Amino acid sequence: MNELFHVLIPALIAFACTCWIHPYILKVAKVKNIVDNPDARKLQRVPVHGLGGLTVVFGMLPGLLAVR
Repeated sequence: MNELFHVLIPALIAFACTCWIHPYILKVAKVKNIVDNPDARKLQRVPVHGLGGLTVVFGMLPGLLAVR
């Protein structure tokens, strides 16, 4: 049971931080125009921000630090 909490708590922290930081990263991407604009070769109809990896990194860091 104790091992479960050593995995579950950092995962919940990472999830909460990712959900918290995503709107801010999205706003920065729109302001700085770091978006993938649709064209004839792409399937999306609206611009998609290109900072999803940064969102994951900033979300996972607190979870990884909580493991220690």
